[in-house]
Amino acid sequence: MNEAGDASVTLEGAHFRMLRNMMNLADDTHLSKRQVLKAFDLPALTDYITQKRIRWVGHALRRNDTDRSKHAVLATLGIASSPWTKLVQK
Repeated sequence: MNEAGDASVTLEGAHFRMLRNMMNLADDTHLSKRQVLKAFDLPALTDYITQKRIRWVGHALRRNDTDRSKHAVLATLGIASSPWTKLVQK
């Protein structure tokens, strides 16, 4: 797994622990991630991050043609191996 994959797993685990704490569950009570997310009516954290990243790309592409952030996004999307390019192609 790459660094980004490790980070998303770590972030997802911390998010899950915080949600369990908010539910005041005993340590021996087992609930799946799906059950905890359903209790709070939340999407998986990775799905939420993906949605926000796609929104950012759309926002940057609507900017003025002279904007540096638009040029940076276009340059990144031109790299086939870029995670951003793979995200947009899904």
